[in-house]
Amino acid sequence: GVALVVGLLVVLPLVRALSAPLHVGTSLQWLTGFGLFWAVRLRPDAARRAVPWLVGVGCAETVLALAQAAGLPWPVPPVLVRHLGAPGTLSNPNWLAAVLAPLLPLLLSARVRVRLRSSAFVLIAAGLAVTRSRGAILAAAVGCAALWLAGFRARRTAFTGPALTAGGLAFVAGVTAVLRALPGGIPGLGGRVFLWSAALALVREHPWTGVGLGGFAPAFPTVAATVLRASAFGTFPLGAVELAHNSYLQLAAEAGLPAVCAFVILLLWGLVRGFRAPATRPPAAALLVLAVHALVDGPFQTAAGLVLFFFLLGLVFPTPDPRPEARRTYPGRSLALGISALLLVNGARLVSAGVFWARAEAARASGRAERSLTWANRAAATAPEYGPLRSFRAQALVAAGRPREALQELDRARQLWFSLSDWYQYGTLLAALRERDEAFRFWDATARSFPPLVRPHLELGRLYEQAGHPDAAGREYRLVLQSSQPTPAAESARQSAARRLVALRAAPLGRE
Repeated sequence: GVALVVGLLVVLPLVRALSAPLHVGTSLQWLTGFGLFWAVRLRPDAARRAVPWLVGVGCAETVLALAQAAGLPWPVPPVLVRHLGAPGTLSNPNWLAAVLAPLLPLLLSARVRVRLRSSAFVLIAAGLAVTRSRGAILAAAVGCAALWLAGFRARRTAFTGPALTAGGLAFVAGVTAVLRALPGGIPGLGGRVFLWSAALALVREHPWTGVGLGGFAPAFPTVAATVLRASAFGTFPLGAVELAHNSYLQLAAEAGLPAVCAFVILLLWGLVRGFRAPATRPPAAALLVLAVHALVDGPFQTAAGLVLFFFLLGLVFPTPDPRPEARRTYPGRSLALGISALLLVNGARLVSAGVFWARAEAARASGRAERSLTWANRAAATAPEYGPLRSFRAQALVAAGRPREALQELDRARQLWFSLSDWYQYGTLLAALRERDEAFRFWDATARSFPPLVRPHLELGRLYEQAGHPDAAGREYRLVLQSSQPTPAAESARQSAARRLVALRAAPLGRE
Protein backbone atom coordinates (compact mmCIF):
# COMPACT_ATOMS: atom_id res chain seq x y z
CA GLY A 1 0.00 0.00 0.00
CA VAL A 2 2.79 2.45 0.86
CA ALA A 3 4.63 1.58 -2.36
CA LEU A 4 1.45 2.21 -4.36
CA VAL A 5 0.89 5.61 -2.74
CA VAL A 6 4.49 6.73 -3.29
CA GLY A 7 4.32 5.45 -6.87
CA LEU A 8 1.18 7.47 -7.57
CA LEU A 9 2.71 10.60 -6.04
CA VAL A 10 5.89 10.25 -8.10
CA VAL A 11 4.62 8.89 -11.44
CA LEU A 12 1.22 10.53 -12.09
CA PRO A 13 2.47 14.16 -12.01
CA LEU A 14 5.13 13.37 -14.64
CA VAL A 15 2.41 13.87 -17.26
CA ARG A 16 2.17 17.60 -16.52
CA ALA A 17 5.06 18.58 -14.23
CA LEU A 18 5.70 22.32 -14.49
CA SER A 19 9.27 22.04 -13.22
CA ALA A 20 11.35 18.92 -13.78
CA PRO A 21 14.04 19.84 -11.18
CA LEU A 22 11.39 20.45 -8.53
CA HIS A 23 9.53 17.23 -9.28
CA VAL A 24 12.71 15.16 -9.31
CA GLY A 25 13.99 16.72 -6.08
CA THR A 26 10.69 16.25 -4.26
CA SER A 27 10.30 12.73 -5.66
CA LEU A 28 13.69 11.86 -4.17
CA GLN A 29 12.39 12.92 -0.76
CA TRP A 30 9.34 10.66 -1.07
CA LEU A 31 11.38 7.73 -2.37
CA THR A 32 13.94 8.02 0.41
CA GLY A 33 11.10 8.31 2.90
CA PHE A 34 9.70 5.06 1.52
CA GLY A 35 13.12 3.46 1.99
CA LEU A 36 13.17 4.62 5.60
CA PHE A 37 9.66 3.20 6.11
CA TRP A 38 10.77 -0.17 4.80
CA ALA A 39 13.91 -0.19 6.94
CA VAL A 40 11.90 0.63 10.07
CA ARG A 41 9.34 -2.01 9.19
CA LEU A 42 12.01 -4.67 8.79
CA ARG A 43 13.81 -3.66 11.99
CA PRO A 44 11.11 -2.34 14.35
CA ASP A 45 13.13 -3.18 17.47
CA ALA A 46 16.11 -1.16 16.25
CA ALA A 47 13.77 1.68 15.27
CA ARG A 48 12.24 1.73 18.76
CA ARG A 49 15.73 1.96 20.24
CA ALA A 50 16.27 5.00 18.01
CA VAL A 51 13.34 6.88 19.59
CA PRO A 52 15.47 8.21 22.51
CA TRP A 53 17.92 9.60 19.95
CA LEU A 54 15.02 11.25 18.15
CA VAL A 55 13.88 12.77 21.44
CA GLY A 56 17.45 13.92 22.07
CA VAL A 57 17.49 15.78 18.76
CA GLY A 58 14.17 17.38 19.68
CA CYS A 59 15.58 18.47 23.05
CA ALA A 60 18.66 19.97 21.38
CA GLU A 61 16.47 21.90 18.94
CA THR A 62 14.32 23.04 21.86
CA VAL A 63 17.32 24.37 23.79
CA LEU A 64 18.39 26.36 20.72
CA ALA A 65 14.83 27.66 20.20
CA LEU A 66 14.60 28.77 23.84
CA ALA A 67 17.97 30.53 23.48
CA GLN A 68 16.69 32.27 20.34
CA ALA A 69 13.59 33.39 22.21
CA ALA A 70 15.90 34.80 24.90
CA GLY A 71 17.82 36.84 22.30
CA LEU A 72 20.44 34.54 20.72
CA PRO A 73 21.14 36.07 17.25
CA TRP A 74 21.86 32.73 15.53
CA PRO A 75 21.07 31.47 12.96
CA VAL A 76 18.30 34.06 12.44
CA PRO A 77 18.07 37.70 13.58
CA PRO A 78 16.21 38.29 16.87
CA VAL A 79 13.72 40.59 15.12
CA LEU A 80 12.42 37.62 13.10
CA VAL A 81 12.13 35.51 16.25
CA ARG A 82 10.09 38.23 17.95
CA HIS A 83 7.85 38.56 14.92
CA LEU A 84 7.42 34.91 13.85
CA GLY A 85 8.70 32.62 16.62
CA ALA A 86 11.84 30.58 17.27
CA PRO A 87 12.82 28.27 14.37
CA GLY A 88 15.79 26.37 15.84
CA THR A 89 17.99 25.25 12.95
CA LEU A 90 15.05 24.69 10.57
CA SER A 91 14.72 28.35 9.43
CA ASN A 92 10.93 28.35 9.96
CA PRO A 93 9.09 28.05 13.31
CA ASN A 94 6.32 25.95 11.76
CA TRP A 95 8.85 23.43 10.47
CA LEU A 96 10.39 23.09 13.93
CA ALA A 97 6.91 22.73 15.43
CA ALA A 98 6.16 19.91 12.97
CA VAL A 99 9.08 17.97 14.48
CA LEU A 100 8.50 18.80 18.16
CA ALA A 101 4.72 18.32 18.36
CA PRO A 102 4.68 14.55 17.50
CA LEU A 103 7.31 13.88 20.18
CA LEU A 104 4.92 14.86 22.99
CA PRO A 105 2.55 11.85 22.73
CA LEU A 106 5.59 9.59 22.40
CA LEU A 107 6.92 10.93 25.70
CA LEU A 108 3.49 10.72 27.31
CA SER A 109 3.49 6.93 26.99
CA ALA A 110 5.32 4.75 29.51
CA ARG A 111 5.97 2.25 26.69
CA VAL A 112 8.57 4.61 25.22
CA ARG A 113 11.75 4.14 27.23
CA VAL A 114 13.46 7.51 27.51
CA ARG A 115 15.50 8.74 30.45
CA LEU A 116 14.07 11.76 32.24
CA ARG A 117 10.89 11.33 30.21
CA SER A 118 8.87 13.87 32.20
CA SER A 119 11.63 16.48 32.01
CA ALA A 120 11.96 15.94 28.26
CA PHE A 121 8.19 16.33 27.88
CA VAL A 122 8.19 19.67 29.72
CA LEU A 123 11.25 20.90 27.81
CA ILE A 124 9.85 20.03 24.36
CA ALA A 125 6.45 21.48 25.29
CA ALA A 126 8.22 24.74 26.15
CA GLY A 127 10.07 24.60 22.82
CA LEU A 128 6.78 24.07 21.00
CA ALA A 129 5.34 27.10 22.79
CA VAL A 130 8.14 29.44 21.67
CA THR A 131 7.59 28.43 18.03
CA ARG A 132 4.16 30.05 18.40
CA SER A 133 2.71 27.57 15.92
CA ARG A 134 -0.96 27.50 16.89
CA GLY A 135 -1.76 24.60 14.58
CA ALA A 136 1.05 22.43 15.95
CA ILE A 137 0.13 23.19 19.58
CA LEU A 138 -3.50 22.24 18.94
CA ALA A 139 -2.44 19.11 17.02
CA ALA A 140 -0.19 18.03 19.91
CA ALA A 141 -3.11 18.44 22.31
CA VAL A 142 -5.29 16.28 20.03
CA GLY A 143 -2.63 13.56 19.83
CA CYS A 144 -2.08 13.45 23.59
CA ALA A 145 -5.83 13.40 24.25
CA ALA A 146 -6.35 10.59 21.72
CA LEU A 147 -3.57 8.53 23.33
CA TRP A 148 -5.07 8.97 26.79
CA LEU A 149 -8.59 8.17 25.57
CA ALA A 150 -7.42 5.03 23.75
CA GLY A 151 -5.73 3.73 26.90
CA PHE A 152 -8.70 4.68 29.07
CA ARG A 153 -11.18 2.88 26.84
CA ALA A 154 -8.91 -0.17 26.63
CA ARG A 155 -8.96 -0.47 30.40
CA ARG A 156 -12.74 -0.08 30.58
CA THR A 157 -13.81 -2.35 27.69
CA ALA A 158 -12.57 -5.25 25.63
CA PHE A 159 -11.84 -3.10 22.57
CA THR A 160 -10.11 0.18 21.87
CA GLY A 161 -12.30 3.27 22.16
CA PRO A 162 -12.98 5.65 19.30
CA ALA A 163 -9.84 7.69 19.91
CA LEU A 164 -9.72 9.12 16.41
CA THR A 165 -13.31 10.35 16.59
CA ALA A 166 -12.70 11.94 19.98
CA GLY A 167 -9.53 13.57 18.69
CA GLY A 168 -11.34 14.96 15.68
CA LEU A 169 -14.15 16.35 17.84
CA ALA A 170 -11.60 17.93 20.17
CA PHE A 171 -9.87 19.54 17.21
CA VAL A 172 -13.12 21.00 15.84
CA ALA A 173 -14.17 22.21 19.30
CA GLY A 174 -10.78 23.83 19.87
CA VAL A 175 -10.81 25.65 16.54
CA THR A 176 -14.37 26.85 17.16
CA ALA A 177 -13.46 28.13 20.62
CA VAL A 178 -10.44 30.03 19.31
CA LEU A 179 -12.44 31.60 16.48
CA ARG A 180 -15.14 32.73 18.90
CA ALA A 181 -12.59 34.10 21.35
CA LEU A 182 -10.99 36.30 18.68
CA PRO A 183 -13.51 38.75 17.18
CA GLY A 184 -11.12 39.62 14.36
CA GLY A 185 -10.34 35.99 13.59
CA ILE A 186 -6.98 34.26 13.86
CA PRO A 187 -4.05 36.50 12.82
CA GLY A 188 -2.53 35.25 9.58
CA LEU A 189 -5.52 33.07 8.70
CA GLY A 190 -6.53 35.32 5.80
CA GLY A 191 -3.29 34.59 3.96
CA ARG A 192 -3.73 30.85 4.42
CA VAL A 193 -7.31 30.97 3.18
CA PHE A 194 -6.04 32.66 0.02
CA LEU A 195 -3.39 29.93 -0.42
CA TRP A 196 -6.04 27.24 0.06
CA SER A 197 -8.20 28.93 -2.58
CA ALA A 198 -5.23 28.95 -4.95
CA ALA A 199 -4.59 25.25 -4.31
CA LEU A 200 -8.25 24.43 -4.98
CA ALA A 201 -8.08 26.41 -8.22
CA LEU A 202 -5.09 24.30 -9.30
CA VAL A 203 -6.99 21.13 -8.40
CA ARG A 204 -9.87 22.24 -10.61
CA GLU A 205 -7.47 22.90 -13.50
CA HIS A 206 -5.46 19.66 -13.12
CA PRO A 207 -7.58 17.19 -11.12
CA TRP A 208 -5.98 13.93 -12.26
CA THR A 209 -2.24 14.53 -12.47
CA GLY A 210 -1.60 17.83 -10.69
CA VAL A 211 1.18 20.22 -11.67
CA GLY A 212 4.08 18.09 -10.41
CA LEU A 213 5.55 17.64 -6.95
CA GLY A 214 6.86 20.96 -5.69
CA GLY A 215 4.93 22.77 -8.42
CA PHE A 216 2.51 24.72 -6.22
CA ALA A 217 4.85 27.66 -5.58
CA PRO A 218 5.86 28.33 -9.23
CA ALA A 219 2.23 27.89 -10.34
CA PHE A 220 0.98 30.26 -7.64
CA PRO A 221 1.37 33.61 -9.52
CA THR A 222 -0.86 32.52 -12.41
CA VAL A 223 -3.53 30.93 -10.26
CA ALA A 224 -3.37 33.78 -7.72
CA ALA A 225 -4.35 36.23 -10.44
CA THR A 226 -7.35 34.00 -11.21
CA VAL A 227 -8.33 33.87 -7.54
CA LEU A 228 -8.06 37.65 -7.22
CA ARG A 229 -10.28 38.19 -10.25
CA ALA A 230 -12.85 35.86 -8.70
CA SER A 231 -12.86 38.00 -5.51
CA ALA A 232 -12.18 34.97 -3.33
CA PHE A 233 -11.94 35.06 0.43
CA GLY A 234 -8.61 35.59 2.10
CA THR A 235 -5.72 38.02 1.88
CA PHE A 236 -3.07 38.02 -0.82
CA PRO A 237 0.22 36.98 0.89
CA LEU A 238 2.75 39.82 0.75
CA GLY A 239 5.93 37.76 0.77
CA ALA A 240 7.40 34.47 -0.34
CA VAL A 241 5.19 31.44 -1.03
CA GLU A 242 6.69 27.97 -0.66
CA LEU A 243 3.77 25.97 0.76
CA ALA A 244 -0.03 25.96 0.60
CA HIS A 245 -0.16 25.55 4.41
CA ASN A 246 -2.37 22.49 3.98
CA SER A 247 -0.51 19.32 3.04
CA TYR A 248 -3.58 17.58 1.62
CA LEU A 249 -4.61 20.46 -0.64
CA GLN A 250 -1.02 20.90 -1.81
CA LEU A 251 -0.67 17.19 -2.60
CA ALA A 252 -3.96 17.34 -4.51
CA ALA A 253 -2.73 20.35 -6.50
CA GLU A 254 0.69 18.80 -7.20
CA ALA A 255 -0.07 15.09 -7.61
CA GLY A 256 -3.79 14.98 -8.44
CA LEU A 257 -6.87 13.71 -6.64
CA PRO A 258 -6.19 9.95 -7.12
CA ALA A 259 -2.79 10.25 -5.44
CA VAL A 260 -3.99 12.35 -2.50
CA CYS A 261 -6.99 10.04 -1.95
CA ALA A 262 -4.64 7.05 -1.79
CA PHE A 263 -2.41 8.96 0.63
CA VAL A 264 -5.32 9.84 2.94
CA ILE A 265 -6.57 6.23 2.89
CA LEU A 266 -3.08 5.02 3.83
CA LEU A 267 -2.88 7.57 6.65
CA LEU A 268 -6.30 6.62 8.05
CA TRP A 269 -5.46 2.93 7.76
CA GLY A 270 -2.26 3.49 9.72
CA LEU A 271 -4.09 5.46 12.43
CA VAL A 272 -6.85 2.87 12.85
CA ARG A 273 -4.39 -0.02 12.91
CA GLY A 274 -2.00 1.79 15.23
CA PHE A 275 -4.61 2.63 17.87
CA ARG A 276 -5.84 -0.97 18.01
CA ALA A 277 -2.70 -2.40 19.65
CA PRO A 278 -1.21 -0.96 22.87
CA ALA A 279 2.34 -1.33 21.53
CA THR A 280 1.68 0.87 18.50
CA ARG A 281 -0.54 3.50 20.14
CA PRO A 282 2.28 5.99 20.92
CA PRO A 283 3.55 6.18 17.30
CA ALA A 284 -0.07 6.23 16.09
CA ALA A 285 -0.79 9.21 18.36
CA ALA A 286 2.33 10.95 17.03
CA LEU A 287 1.13 10.19 13.50
CA LEU A 288 -2.24 11.72 14.40
CA VAL A 289 -0.44 14.91 15.46
CA LEU A 290 1.15 15.17 12.01
CA ALA A 291 -2.18 14.41 10.32
CA VAL A 292 -4.00 17.16 12.22
CA HIS A 293 -1.15 19.66 11.83
CA ALA A 294 -1.22 19.02 8.07
CA LEU A 295 -4.69 20.59 7.93
CA VAL A 296 -3.26 24.06 8.60
CA ASP A 297 0.40 23.71 7.62
CA GLY A 298 2.76 21.68 5.43
CA PRO A 299 4.62 19.08 7.53
CA PHE A 300 4.53 16.56 4.66
CA GLN A 301 6.19 19.10 2.36
CA THR A 302 9.25 19.55 4.60
CA ALA A 303 12.16 17.11 4.70
CA ALA A 304 12.10 16.75 8.50
CA GLY A 305 8.33 16.27 8.66
CA LEU A 306 8.36 13.72 5.84
CA VAL A 307 11.16 11.69 7.45
CA LEU A 308 9.28 11.67 10.76
CA PHE A 309 6.06 10.62 8.98
CA PHE A 310 7.64 7.57 7.34
CA PHE A 311 9.50 6.65 10.54
CA LEU A 312 6.24 6.64 12.53
CA LEU A 313 4.41 4.82 9.73
CA GLY A 314 7.04 2.07 9.85
CA LEU A 315 6.49 1.68 13.61
CA VAL A 316 2.74 1.41 13.05
CA PHE A 317 3.16 -1.24 10.30
CA PRO A 318 5.87 -3.60 11.62
CA THR A 319 6.77 -6.65 9.56
CA PRO A 320 4.26 -9.47 10.20
CA ASP A 321 7.00 -12.06 10.76
CA PRO A 322 9.70 -10.91 13.21
CA ARG A 323 12.00 -13.91 12.62
CA PRO A 324 15.43 -12.94 11.19
CA GLU A 325 15.21 -15.47 8.35
CA ALA A 326 11.85 -14.01 7.30
CA ARG A 327 13.28 -10.49 7.27
CA ARG A 328 16.16 -11.58 5.07
CA THR A 329 13.76 -12.98 2.45
CA TYR A 330 11.09 -10.30 2.74
CA PRO A 331 9.80 -9.25 -0.73
CA GLY A 332 11.32 -6.07 -2.10
CA ARG A 333 14.17 -6.00 0.43
CA SER A 334 16.83 -5.23 -2.19
CA LEU A 335 14.71 -2.49 -3.73
CA ALA A 336 14.06 -0.98 -0.31
CA LEU A 337 17.77 -1.05 0.54
CA GLY A 338 18.57 0.64 -2.77
CA ILE A 339 16.02 3.36 -2.13
CA SER A 340 17.36 3.74 1.41
CA ALA A 341 20.79 4.45 -0.06
CA LEU A 342 19.20 7.44 -1.79
CA LEU A 343 18.43 8.81 1.66
CA LEU A 344 22.12 9.11 2.42
CA VAL A 345 23.04 10.50 -1.00
CA ASN A 346 20.20 13.02 -1.08
CA GLY A 347 20.84 14.03 2.52
CA ALA A 348 24.54 14.58 1.82
CA ARG A 349 23.63 16.67 -1.24
CA LEU A 350 21.25 18.92 0.70
CA VAL A 351 23.64 19.30 3.63
CA SER A 352 26.45 20.26 1.24
CA ALA A 353 24.22 22.86 -0.40
CA GLY A 354 23.40 24.29 3.02
CA VAL A 355 27.08 24.52 3.94
CA PHE A 356 27.92 26.25 0.64
CA TRP A 357 25.03 28.67 1.14
CA ALA A 358 26.14 29.51 4.68
CA ARG A 359 29.66 30.26 3.42
CA ALA A 360 28.25 32.44 0.66
CA GLU A 361 26.23 34.44 3.19
CA ALA A 362 29.28 34.82 5.44
CA ALA A 363 31.38 36.05 2.51
CA ARG A 364 28.70 38.56 1.51
CA ALA A 365 28.43 39.84 5.09
CA SER A 366 32.18 40.49 5.08
CA GLY A 367 31.99 42.40 1.78
CA ARG A 368 33.65 39.76 -0.44
CA ALA A 369 31.22 39.77 -3.36
CA GLU A 370 33.19 37.51 -5.72
CA ARG A 371 33.87 34.95 -2.99
CA SER A 372 30.19 34.97 -2.07
CA LEU A 373 29.27 34.36 -5.70
CA THR A 374 31.69 31.42 -5.91
CA TRP A 375 30.05 29.68 -2.96
CA ALA A 376 26.57 30.58 -4.24
CA ASN A 377 27.42 28.96 -7.59
CA ARG A 378 28.44 25.76 -5.82
CA ALA A 379 25.30 25.76 -3.69
CA ALA A 380 23.02 26.31 -6.70
CA ALA A 381 24.76 23.54 -8.64
CA THR A 382 24.32 21.15 -5.69
CA ALA A 383 20.61 21.90 -5.13
CA PRO A 384 19.33 23.41 -8.41
CA GLU A 385 15.68 22.80 -7.47
CA TYR A 386 15.66 25.10 -4.42
CA GLY A 387 14.11 28.46 -5.32
CA PRO A 388 15.37 30.55 -2.35
CA LEU A 389 18.91 29.47 -3.16
CA ARG A 390 18.48 30.64 -6.75
CA SER A 391 17.20 33.97 -5.45
CA PHE A 392 20.26 34.32 -3.24
CA ARG A 393 22.54 33.59 -6.19
CA ALA A 394 20.79 36.36 -8.16
CA GLN A 395 21.53 38.77 -5.30
CA ALA A 396 25.16 37.62 -5.32
CA LEU A 397 25.35 38.30 -9.06
CA VAL A 398 24.00 41.82 -8.52
CA ALA A 399 26.56 42.44 -5.77
CA ALA A 400 29.30 41.19 -8.11
CA GLY A 401 28.23 43.65 -10.82
CA ARG A 402 26.56 41.17 -13.20
CA PRO A 403 22.98 42.45 -13.53
CA ARG A 404 22.14 40.69 -16.81
CA GLU A 405 23.17 37.31 -15.41
CA ALA A 406 21.13 38.17 -12.32
CA LEU A 407 18.06 38.68 -14.53
CA GLN A 408 18.52 35.21 -16.00
CA GLU A 409 18.93 33.71 -12.53
CA LEU A 410 15.78 35.48 -11.31
CA ASP A 411 13.91 33.94 -14.24
CA ARG A 412 15.05 30.51 -13.03
CA ALA A 413 14.10 31.33 -9.44
CA ARG A 414 10.60 32.41 -10.51
CA GLN A 415 10.14 28.99 -12.12
CA LEU A 416 10.86 27.32 -8.77
CA TRP A 417 8.99 29.41 -6.21
CA PHE A 418 7.11 32.67 -5.71
CA SER A 419 8.72 35.63 -3.98
CA LEU A 420 7.60 39.23 -4.32
CA SER A 421 11.16 40.30 -3.57
CA ASP A 422 12.30 38.46 -6.70
CA TRP A 423 9.58 40.08 -8.79
CA TYR A 424 10.46 43.53 -7.51
CA GLN A 425 14.18 43.01 -8.03
CA TYR A 426 13.53 41.79 -11.57
CA GLY A 427 11.65 44.98 -12.46
CA THR A 428 14.26 47.15 -10.75
CA LEU A 429 17.06 45.51 -12.74
CA LEU A 430 15.16 46.03 -16.00
CA ALA A 431 14.90 49.75 -15.24
CA ALA A 432 18.55 49.94 -14.16
CA LEU A 433 19.62 48.32 -17.44
CA ARG A 434 17.51 50.89 -19.33
CA GLU A 435 15.23 48.20 -20.72
CA ARG A 436 12.40 50.74 -20.46
CA ASP A 437 9.85 49.08 -22.75
CA GLU A 438 10.30 45.70 -21.10
CA ALA A 439 10.15 47.32 -17.66
CA PHE A 440 6.87 49.02 -18.62
CA ARG A 441 5.39 45.70 -19.73
CA PHE A 442 6.62 43.90 -16.62
CA TRP A 443 5.28 46.38 -14.06
CA ASP A 444 2.00 46.84 -15.95
CA ALA A 445 1.44 43.07 -16.10
CA THR A 446 2.28 42.78 -12.39
CA ALA A 447 -0.14 45.57 -11.47
CA ARG A 448 -2.92 43.97 -13.51
CA SER A 449 -2.29 40.48 -12.11
CA PHE A 450 -2.01 41.56 -8.46
CA PRO A 451 -4.21 44.64 -7.85
CA PRO A 452 -3.60 44.72 -4.05
CA LEU A 453 0.12 45.44 -4.57
CA VAL A 454 1.40 49.01 -4.22
CA ARG A 455 4.95 48.77 -5.54
CA PRO A 456 4.05 48.15 -9.23
CA HIS A 457 2.06 51.40 -9.42
CA LEU A 458 4.89 53.33 -7.77
CA GLU A 459 7.41 51.95 -10.28
CA LEU A 460 5.07 52.67 -13.19
CA GLY A 461 4.75 56.25 -11.97
CA ARG A 462 8.52 56.63 -11.93
CA LEU A 463 8.85 55.18 -15.43
CA TYR A 464 6.13 57.46 -16.80
CA GLU A 465 7.78 60.44 -15.12
CA GLN A 466 11.16 59.57 -16.63
CA ALA A 467 9.52 59.17 -20.06
CA GLY A 468 7.98 62.66 -19.83
CA HIS A 469 4.35 61.68 -19.19
CA PRO A 470 3.42 63.56 -15.99
CA ASP A 471 -0.33 62.92 -16.28
CA ALA A 472 0.14 59.14 -16.46
CA ALA A 473 2.70 59.32 -13.66
CA GLY A 474 0.28 61.28 -11.47
CA ARG A 475 -2.44 58.71 -12.11
CA GLU A 476 -0.19 55.89 -10.90
CA TYR A 477 0.95 57.86 -7.84
CA ARG A 478 -2.67 58.55 -6.88
CA LEU A 479 -3.41 54.82 -7.09
CA VAL A 480 -0.60 54.29 -4.59
CA LEU A 481 -2.11 56.87 -2.23
CA GLN A 482 -5.53 55.19 -2.49
CA SER A 483 -4.11 51.88 -1.26
CA SER A 484 -4.97 50.89 2.31
CA GLN A 485 -2.34 48.16 2.57
CA PRO A 486 -1.26 48.23 6.27
CA THR A 487 2.45 47.43 5.91
CA PRO A 488 5.58 49.53 6.50
CA ALA A 489 6.61 49.04 2.86
CA ALA A 490 3.22 50.29 1.64
CA GLU A 491 3.40 53.31 3.94
CA SER A 492 6.87 54.13 2.59
CA ALA A 493 5.52 53.82 -0.97
CA ARG A 494 2.64 56.18 -0.15
CA GLN A 495 5.07 58.74 1.25
CA SER A 496 7.22 58.49 -1.90
CA ALA A 497 4.15 58.85 -4.13
CA ALA A 498 2.99 61.92 -2.17
CA ARG A 499 6.40 63.57 -2.59
CA ARG A 500 6.45 62.85 -6.31
CA LEU A 501 2.95 64.29 -6.74
CA VAL A 502 4.06 67.49 -5.01
CA ALA A 503 7.10 67.64 -7.30
CA LEU A 504 4.92 67.11 -10.39
CA ARG A 505 2.61 69.97 -9.40
CA ALA A 506 5.57 72.25 -8.75
CA ALA A 507 7.38 71.37 -11.98
CA PRO A 508 5.45 73.75 -14.33
CA LEU A 509 5.91 76.66 -11.93
CA GLY A 510 9.61 75.91 -11.71
CA ARG A 511 9.96 76.01 -15.49
CA GLU A 512 8.18 79.36 -15.68
